[in-house]
Amino acid sequence: MITISTERLLRVWTEFEDALRGQNSYGGHTAEIYGHTLSDRPPSFYALQMQQDLPEAGVLRDEFDIATESAKINLFMICCIFRDIRKCRLEIEGMSLDNFRNSDFVLGHRAHVRVTRNDKPKQRLERGECFVPCMKCGTLIPRDMERCPECYRVTGWPQDPEKHGRTNS
Repeated sequence: MITISTERLLRVWTEFEDALRGQNSYGGHTAEIYGHTLSDRPPSFYALQMQQDLPEAGVLRDEFDIATESAKINLFMICCIFRDIRKCRLEIEGMSLDNFRNSDFVLGHRAHVRVTRNDKPKQRLERGECFVPCMKCGTLIPRDMERCPECYRVTGWPQDPEKHGRTNS
């Protein structure tokens, strides 16, 4: 059962929607979800726990453990529902949902959730999602390449810096 407010749930859901479209402000298909968003504890509670040298930190350790476990369960449940409704693939900190559920991951400060379509390669190719611009010249290349073959051939930065988005500074 999800134990956070509807507002917080919708904030996380919106982050996932943006990531599914590849337009998340954190990094395209990756959403950055903060632990306090998935818990009933305020952000200051998490900040206190990150400061292990404070006397108050040890006193609240049990409460912190309960809050982080609750946040982890909430994140897992939201991801499962999102995956089932949107028919997509989610990875939390590089782990599949099943691996995340069984992991020792502690959701204290934040977690990175990668959200991608669960399409066949041909469908992705038809939508143009398999291609990205070359980091230097902007030519469309397969997603797994960093630069186009022409830019790989050139040593150092190309002679035409405007074409390749670089200036001589």
